[in-house]
Amino acid sequence: MKLFVRMILAAGLVFAALGAQAQVYKPCDNCTNPLAVAKTAGTGEPVQVVVIDYPQNVLYAYRAWYDYELQRSMAVRTAVPADVSATYNRLVTMAKAGGTHTIYFDNRTGGGFGNIQFPSGYEHVTAYDIVTDATLRSRFLEAAAKEVIGSDSAAMRNFAAVFYQIIQKFNLNGDTLILVLADGSQVIVRVDKDNILKAQLISAEDKHDNPMPLPGLPDGGVQPGSYDFNNDTYALDQWLYSAALMGVKVTDGHGRAVVCAGSGTDMVCWVQIY
Repeated sequence: MKLFVRMILAAGLVFAALGAQAQVYKPCDNCTNPLAVAKTAGTGEPVQVVVIDYPQNVLYAYRAWYDYELQRSMAVRTAVPADVSATYNRLVTMAKAGGTHTIYFDNRTGGGFGNIQFPSGYEHVTAYDIVTDATLRSRFLEAAAKEVIGSDSAAMRNFAAVFYQIIQKFNLNGDTLILVLADGSQVIVRVDKDNILKAQLISAEDKHDNPMPLPGLPDGGVQPGSYDFNNDTYALDQWLYSAALMGVKVTDGHGRAVVCAGSGTDMVCWVQIY
């Protein structure tokens, strides 16, 4: 009886001390004893433990601590925090969406995947802006990752990182975001366990199906030369737009040919009109 009372008193003291205690996340596939898993976290100060059983789509929550007087780890079942449940449901829904794990944002409509919206404040951003403006790109990718996780709290970022580690075993490595921008172009980024804080830029695409490639850019060098578009102003526009996406400087206006000098992003193209 004394032992039972001491356990209850200890639990009361732990609950009073927990407050906004940091959360610990433990994976347990097809879990048969989540209590035992939670107790493995109780080796120091009191913590809140969330046990994630992805195959069975179940979350368990405990408050765990180590009782130095009894010399044993203790854990008491609690309700799963609402923010953890919300983030988990968002990530599971995305991971299981048709096996593609692709989320479509469209800033022309504000629409997104389910209750995930295009990052607020970036409604008029273009692929050119993202490719050429490093500050904007950094902030935009952070905002995109936040929309996927549903929160910018450290606890939820940690939870998302653990979640992605879990689903890797099921050949689901993360989420690809296809962001349709105001001008119709697309930016493709990824969010996974290695870039929870900031989505990783994969590519920025021209809005046209078959943009004119920049000669020599893949290998980092371009020889000076002229490229005749044979009065095809649409083809020239495609070429110029591709150049902008790649961060290539273009001078003058529209014309029939382009002369390029330099290499990579230092290349400068002069549009010749003749």
